[in-house]
Amino acid sequence: MGIGSVDPVITLEHTPVEAMDSDRYLGSYATMTNKLDTEIQVRKGRASAAFAQMSKVWRSKTSLKAKLHIYNAVIIKTLRYGAEMWATTLTEEHKLDTFSNQCLRRILGV
Repeated sequence: MGIGSVDPVITLEHTPVEAMDSDRYLGSYATMTNKLDTEIQVRKGRASAAFAQMSKVWRSKTSLKAKLHIYNAVIIKTLRYGAEMWATTLTEEHKLDTFSNQCLRRILGV
């Protein structure tokens, strides 16, 4: 706020409502600064858990084409859920791409 201005106080039934720095809403994290660090960490964690649960698929004799279809349908969708609303920086895109490349290397056995 500018000089001499007062932060507005929101009340509910005459009780002030506490301001939050961040909150989870509809499965995504909203912050006062609109930073995506928390959201990216959460998405990477969920995608990593999904990737680990499918370890038998990645080690199986299934064709590479089928594995990549599964990877795109499950892991990438989990990682990028809600990303169409994100205003990402190059650093944040790099974090997502790094995670994706790590997963692909594991699938390929590199």
